[in-house]
Amino acid sequence: MKSANTGGRGSTALAFDVSAAEQRAGYRRVDVAVSGSVDGWVVRDGPVPHLAQDAYSWVYDSPEIGLPQEHLLTVDPSRPYPLPIQPCDGNTSAPVRATARFEAADGSGMTLLLPEAWNGKLFVLQHGSGVYTPLAEAVEIGARGSGANLFSGAFLQLGFAVGALRRDAARPPLGKSIATLADGTQLRTTFVAHAGQALALVDLAQRLVGEQLGSPPRRTYWYGHSGGGITGHLINYAPGLNERDDGMRIVDAFLDDDAGNGLYLPLAFRDGRDVLLIDPVERSKFVPQIDLARTLYNPSSYLAAKRLNASILSDKGLGARHRLYEILGSSHFDQGQMRQLAPDQDASGAPDLSRLVEALAERLDAWVEGGLEPPASRTVALPEVQFPWTPGEYVAGAPGVMGTHFVPSGQAVVVGRAERKAAAERLGAEGFLPARGVDEYASS
Repeated sequence: MKSANTGGRGSTALAFDVSAAEQRAGYRRVDVAVSGSVDGWVVRDGPVPHLAQDAYSWVYDSPEIGLPQEHLLTVDPSRPYPLPIQPCDGNTSAPVRATARFEAADGSGMTLLLPEAWNGKLFVLQHGSGVYTPLAEAVEIGARGSGANLFSGAFLQLGFAVGALRRDAARPPLGKSIATLADGTQLRTTFVAHAGQALALVDLAQRLVGEQLGSPPRRTYWYGHSGGGITGHLINYAPGLNERDDGMRIVDAFLDDDAGNGLYLPLAFRDGRDVLLIDPVERSKFVPQIDLARTLYNPSSYLAAKRLNASILSDKGLGARHRLYEILGSSHFDQGQMRQLAPDQDASGAPDLSRLVEALAERLDAWVEGGLEPPASRTVALPEVQFPWTPGEYVAGAPGVMGTHFVPSGQAVVVGRAERKAAAERLGAEGFLPARGVDEYASS
């Protein structure tokens, strides 16, 4: 195995092994196994440790952000969240220094997808709650249903190289990694709240893409679904995390898709006051961020937090660099994700967000490269949600599946192709569908 080290908060030591590239239709696939360790903080008591029967804690590299919000990981999401966050909320126990390990033998690493028609840029993808969740084996460029593989087919369609991370990044009390304290005490842990561990993998992905394609990526973007959105927020909010020792940015912009539990909110308290992103220098380092909120997923708790996140960023003068798009008719998993994660469930009623994510990736890139701002924050309804073929409604889906189902209330077709075509054209003009997505709806 080769080795690498990264600096910054919570220094990271890595050992990695790169597999031989496999040729696929329009791209090469390379797997990378990664082991390593990170420094951080854990807690011995509090809301998250109480969920486990054994010694357990999330490992944090920004405890000043994570701990005051820790209780939101444990409350009943079907009821309204206890908002706003107060300085005495969450976990008030003292954090303890620890070193946590992640192992290639357990599945730690990443999958690189290297397109033949490369645009010189990289999209790093982070899965939701899971322990080293692998990317689906079948990735087809530009195919519908690409939510099954974190929309990697949509990013490849645009020419981005893809780095799909495999992390132990699970909701509590899950996780299989081990954190060791100075006295030798060990706790089971997971890395959702350790952005430095994710950034070390991003840095490695950038380096390996450069070696494989002949030059390092000019831009790097982050797509995170659910728990990957939690980590994305943390990278962009915590002072000094998203930069190298020379001051250069690591990630240029974020597409955070339905951030798990609506976290993290841009808050950190000192002496009873919120001090996060108050300093003008800190605010200047906040990079463009698009948040998607899937409105059927725990709306009284998670959706409320996502709206509060946008409000706080606006109050702190960062609204011009942030967008929140609330996706109507969609729960936590879209059609492609449901078919991948729950193949025994009927996913036909769930909206397919492939073309929406593709369009927003284009908008994010144009925002960074040319200052072309995306549409203002708003609700978005895809044509099948605006104009279903039969009367009915979209509801949160089957028990145990965080998806969407369409429940028809009649049999008559109430709208036709013309209405869907007009809706698709409007969304395309506003930047929420690529041109080929407009054509698909127009011909359906």
